[in-house]
Formats: sequence, C-alpha cells, structure tokens
Amino acid sequence: MIEKNGDSTENMTSELSGIKLQLQKFQKKSLYFDLLIDSIPDSLYFKDKNSRFTIVNRVWMTRHEITDRESVVGKTDYDYFPKEFADIFFEDEKQIISTGKALIGKVEKIEIDGRPVRWATVSKFPVYDHLSNTIIGTFGISHDISALTEAEMALAHEREMFYLLLDHSNDAIYFKDLKSRYVRISRGHPALKYEKSPEDAIGKTDFDYFPSEHAQAAFNDEMQIIKTGKPILGKIERETASGMPEKWVFTSKLPIVDSKGMIIGTFGISRDITELKKYENELQKAKCELEERVRLRTLDLQKANADLQRRISQLDFITSASFQMAQCNDIHTLSKVILDSFSSILNDSVAALCIVREKEYECFGVTGEGGLEDLKSLFKSAIRHFSVNLLSKPVIIDHWTGRMSNADEWGSLSSFPYYIGIPLLADNRLVGIVQLFGGNQTCERFHDEKNVVLTLASQSAVSLSNALFQMELNEKAQLKGELEAARSIQQRLTPNRKPPVPGINLKGMYSPAFEVGGDYLDYFKNDLGYWVVVIADVCGKGVPAAMLMTLLRSSFRNEARKETSAKNLLCSVNDSMRVNLDERLFATSICLVIHPECTRMTYARAGHPRLIRITREGNVETINSNGIALGILSDAQTFSDTIDEVAVSLTDGDRFFIYTDGLTEAFNPQKATYGTNRLMKLLAGDIGNTPEEIIHCIIQDIKLFTQGAPYHDDLTFIAMCVDQNFQS
Repeated sequence: MIEKNGDSTENMTSELSGIKLQLQKFQKKSLYFDLLIDSIPDSLYFKDKNSRFTIVNRVWMTRHEITDRESVVGKTDYDYFPKEFADIFFEDEKQIISTGKALIGKVEKIEIDGRPVRWATVSKFPVYDHLSNTIIGTFGISHDISALTEAEMALAHEREMFYLLLDHSNDAIYFKDLKSRYVRISRGHPALKYEKSPEDAIGKTDFDYFPSEHAQAAFNDEMQIIKTGKPILGKIERETASGMPEKWVFTSKLPIVDSKGMIIGTFGISRDITELKKYENELQKAKCELEERVRLRTLDLQKANADLQRRISQLDFITSASFQMAQCNDIHTLSKVILDSFSSILNDSVAALCIVREKEYECFGVTGEGGLEDLKSLFKSAIRHFSVNLLSKPVIIDHWTGRMSNADEWGSLSSFPYYIGIPLLADNRLVGIVQLFGGNQTCERFHDEKNVVLTLASQSAVSLSNALFQMELNEKAQLKGELEAARSIQQRLTPNRKPPVPGINLKGMYSPAFEVGGDYLDYFKNDLGYWVVVIADVCGKGVPAAMLMTLLRSSFRNEARKETSAKNLLCSVNDSMRVNLDERLFATSICLVIHPECTRMTYARAGHPRLIRITREGNVETINSNGIALGILSDAQTFSDTIDEVAVSLTDGDRFFIYTDGLTEAFNPQKATYGTNRLMKLLAGDIGNTPEEIIHCIIQDIKLFTQGAPYHDDLTFIAMCVDQNFQS
C-alpha cells in the first residue's frame, strides 16, 4: 500500500516537472516572439475574426502615435483611418478569412489630412488555431515604401522631361563616351539629316556627319575636357556639312562624371545662331553706317558751331568797337580807336587813317615803326598813286611796287607785297580812307573777314562823320544862350517826379556833363496800362546828341503807346531811327516794360550796360541780354535777331539799377575810371532800401572817387525798389 502511494507521488512529480519544462519553453518562445515583433522595422499587427486588433508592434504604435499597447486591443481600423481606407482594409480581411488565401505585396497609397502621403506594400495572412486548424483571425505586415516610391516617381518624371527635351528641343543635344562616340542625341541634332532616328547615330562620331576639319576641332575640344575636367562654355562655331548651307552655333560642352567622380564622357548642347549672326552682321554694318553718319553730322555740327562762334565773336567785336567809337568825341582819339580796330583784324600790316578836310586829305593816325611824319607823307602819296580817293568799295593791289618807278623811296612799306584801300562812306559820302600795307596773312584775313571789315568800315564812317560833324558844330555853336535854351528844353523833357507805379518805388537822376547832353531818361504809362522805363545813351556829346535825344524820346513815347514787349519796342524805335536819321547817328538803350500787375516785367537792351539786380538778401547780379545799338543795322530782321528779351519777376525786396556809361567812365585826377567793379561792390554793401538812399549813396561815392575832377560824360541812372507796401 505504501509502495503504491510512493509510485503515485513519483508520477506526480514527473508530471510537474514536464509541465514546468513546457512552461519554460513557452515563456522562452513568448520572449522571442515579443522581441521579434518589436524589432522588425515594419508595421506588424494581429486581428481576430472581426478585424479587431489583438497585438500590434512598436513600429505600428509609433506610426499611429500610440504609447499604450493595451489601448489598441479591441479596436479596429475605423478608429485610426478615414472610413474609405478602413472599408478597404476590412474587405481585404473578410476575403482572407473566407477563402484562407493570403494577400501578398499589395501597394497602398494612404492619404490622411494633416499628414504626408504614405506608400506601403501590405501582406496579410490567415491565422489558424493549431488544434482545430480553423481560421481565428488575420496577421498583417506593412512595409513603408514612401521614399522608394517618391524616388521612382521623381526618376520617372526626370526621365520623361529628359526625353521630352531630347524629342522637342530645336537645339542639338548630345552625349558621348570617352572616344567621342555618340551614346544619345536629340532630334534637333544635324545627324538626323542623315539618319532615320536618334538611335541610328549611337556609336558614330562627328567624322560621320561633318567635314574633317570641323570634326577634328570638336574631337580635340572633347579630349581636352576629358583630360582636364574643365568645360567649354559659350563657344561660337562655324558649322558646315556636305550639301548644307553655312551654319553658326553657340556651343557649350561639359564632362559627364559618374558617382565615383570619374569622367565617363562628355555632354554638349549647340544652339543654331545663324539668323542671330546674320542680324548681328547686319547690325554691325548698320552701326558702322550710323557711326559714319554721326561722324559726318558731328563734323557738320562742329563746323556750324565754329561758324556760329565766329559770327558771335565778330558781332561782339563790332559791338565793342562801335561802343568804343561812340565814346570818342575827339577826332584824334577816334582815329586811334579806328586804326586799332582794323589792325586787330588785319594784323601783320602798317595802317593809316586819312580824313577828308576841306577837300584835302589829312593823315590823322598811323601804325607801325618809323618816322611818324614820313609815314604820314607816304600814305598821303598812296592816295594819289592808287587813286583811292574815288573808291566806293575796298581795293587790293598785289605786288604794288611794280607800279612804282621809285619803289625804294617807300622805305619799309616796300617789303609788304599787298596794298589795301578801304573807303569810309557815310551817306554815300567819302569821309575818310583806311590804307594798309601788309603781307600774305593780311590779304588772307581780309578775304576771311570781309563782312566784318565792311561793317567796321561803315561804323567807322558813321563815328568819324559824327566826330567831324560835332567838331563843326562846336566851332559854330558860340552862343551860350542857345545852349541854355537847349538845356532848359532838355530838362523839361526829363521826368522830375516819381511815377505812381503800384508797389514800385522808382527815381531817376540825369546830370549832363555840358550844357546839354545825349543821355535819355524816361518813365511813363502807355495806353494799355504798362509802365515803360527807358535809359539811352546817344552817340556824341552836346547839341547833336541832345537833338537826337529829343528825337529818341519822341520815338519811344510814340512807339510804346500800345506795346507790351521791351524787345518789340526797341525794334520799333530802331526802325523809326533808321527812317528819320542818317547813318552817322546811333544810340545805346535799355528798356523795361512793367506789367500792369507790377509783379513782372520784360527787359531788353541795345548795346547798353546790363540791368543790375540787388536781391533782398543783398546778392548783386547783372541780367544778361544781347543786343546791338539802335540805328546801326538797317535791316529790321537782322536787328531783331540780335536782341534778346528777358522776363524778370518783381519780387518784394528786390532792387534794380540801370545807368549810362558816364557813371562807370567817370575819371579821377589820376585818369583812372570809376569802373563797373567799384559800382558792383558799392551796390553789394549797405546802400539802403529806397531809390533816394541808393542814388545818394552812389553820388557820394562818385564825388569821393573823382575828387572834384570835371565829368566828361553825362551822369544818368535809375534806381527802382520793389516794395508791396509803397504808395506814391
């Protein structure tokens, strides 16, 4: 009995040991299983027959952002995917359970809002009960192939673009191996002129399609690229082929490098620029033609500009010479000015001025070296020898010594080959002759400057005639009463009251140097309500100048009645003077025409000193305006072309000053002139803001400068201050 119980205990112990061994094996398998599913990089999951999750691995949990594995048990795909995906997954698993057939390698595209698109290959299998061999659920494994899929798609897209480029580009695109054999070309390649398809060119070289010279050059380039690894970019090549027209291409070639950095061939692209080259050649031709036209036009413009500058220089010279002559009331001083003017043009010469006095010729001035009286005698003899006393236009005699039997007696003059005689005619009357002995340069200058010489001769004749006329008048004008009467008349013709110009305070001063003067000062209101302010300086001095001043005053007042333009008024007065006076008379003038609103004015001058403006800040400036003296030019259009009109704003606080040259040419005992610089410096100082203060300041400064020396010319000036609060 005891023995029997012992056997039972032994059997029980043996069974327990077996169970324990089986349990250990199971635990070991479970450990391996857990380790396996959590180590696999793919998503792993088990489901029951109702597609409810029973087991998931860590990859699945990470993908679905799950941290608690137990929370997944009992849930379905509807808890983690949109319904459309969950429906598909459920149908797949029903099919597996019903048929027992596995689903292997299905590719799925999973798109969930807020998450990147994911691609995966999915395999699902039935799970069997090992005892009953019945399906109790499903097992699935999902492998993420997103990166691979996207890479394949990108590669397919690039391949598609590559073939699209090769098939449709007009450029020649080609790939070559290390021996410069084609491995692929585009349909735009010239080889397609000879081949049916791009594939037919594979293995061939440029020598199969191009002349050897061109092919060899291309081969050398490619060998150089393979050797150095440096590309050739933007090379322009002339491409020729048998039976084909000339072609120009823009080529770039680069090395093809494999993943190991080894050069395995070359790649090139050539663009047809034949039309562009054609246009470039045509453009270059047009550019050259245009540059030539521009060059010729520039030469024309330079010549025109040089001519214009020459004309301006000539006009300035004539104006300056005329102005200097107008200042001379002494016949000897005038003679020197006339000779200096001619000599400055016709240099390299000896000149003399002979004047008609009581039907005899008197030599009043000579230039050059030698005895003065001897030269005067020779020049008087020249008048007889060359019969120039009957001239009406200039004459040039070449090699004049051939006419003389006693040429040696002419001394230094015989060394000059040319004689030039220029008559000075006033009112078709010969008043003098300018004679010159000169060389080749003198003759050439005469022909180049003939118009200037003739104009200067005309002006000299007028000034000379006026000087002679004045000389005669001075000799005859003995009666002081007549001069006093003339002075009284002239004073009555000069305004002595301020004009009632709104907002403008104006005052003038006129002080003749002798009993009567040739300066004209006036201001008046015309029929249109415009205020006219005039200053003029008549040529000459004394009674003749006063008479011309009276005529000038009448002309200005008459022509200004319905005039609004300073330039037009000067032109009208010039026309009037030329009609009523002879060529001996002229005058310089400055004219201001003030608009009825008194906020602006027009300004023009005829050979007169410029208008001076002193701004309210104290800046002193002259306002430029070109113009030649009245009475010199008979042609109205020519005179009008010389006159500039300037529009001037009348700004509150600005002051204006106009004057005749008697002010700036006043002498001191040392014979120095007052000068424009001293006047401008004075006006820049503290001279006051009313015309009375300005005039007083100027008079005091002139007295200080002249130190009691008598005035040789009239003192005439007007000061004008813009003052919006001024009431006359």
